[in-house]
Amino acid sequence: MPKKKKISEIKLELSDKQRQHLKSDSATPEGLGVKKSEYNRWWKEPLFSVVDELIDYGFINRDSIDEELTTIKAAVLCFHGFAYTEIEAHLGLEAETVLKWTHSDWTDDTAEIFHRALDQIKDSNRKPAEPRETDDWTKRDMMIPLILQGKNNQEIADEIGASRQAVSYWRNHDDDFKDNLRTEIKAYRDTQRAKFAQVLDKAYQSLEALLDSSDPAIKLKAAVEILKSSNK
Repeated sequence: MPKKKKISEIKLELSDKQRQHLKSDSATPEGLGVKKSEYNRWWKEPLFSVVDELIDYGFINRDSIDEELTTIKAAVLCFHGFAYTEIEAHLGLEAETVLKWTHSDWTDDTAEIFHRALDQIKDSNRKPAEPRETDDWTKRDMMIPLILQGKNNQEIADEIGASRQAVSYWRNHDDDFKDNLRTEIKAYRDTQRAKFAQVLDKAYQSLEALLDSSDPAIKLKAAVEILKSSNK
């Protein structure tokens, strides 16, 4: 556990540029107008790095960052050892909120985000266990499709024939692998969006075909569905 700081010494706000990066899966230093050194430094800030990791692992969505920030801030402060009452007062939470999150069985979505964020910041600050000498580093990138499938570290280790500590090290402390994973996650999301767009297009075509139906009830229902979609 690191030396305890004052709450005011812990960065608990995101700059506009950091928000812009986190809310976009294609933001670059040049596009944000920041130096590469500043861009790289963001990942050393607990709040930013935890939010970024939770997005990458699919626990929160880019468009719901602002809704989850208070919960993630509470996790950061818990990691630094602040009393629940201090955290609740600083973040404007109701009494015993953090206590409930801490002892939750994770059935509540907000409590799950709290636990995921706390686990993530613990992992990033824990001294990493180095892979064993027998671990084959060429197996490292075999993890990516398994991570995209949602498998945990032990399942990945069993499947690729590596130790669990190697999987944990590569996933949480190997910058090259984390960069590759981000790239693959973006490509995966782009593919999923393209597939969804194709399905949506086919759905519209089917509705348009129903407009020519001889059955007035079917024509009316198709027209209503098209109008509903156009207003979303």
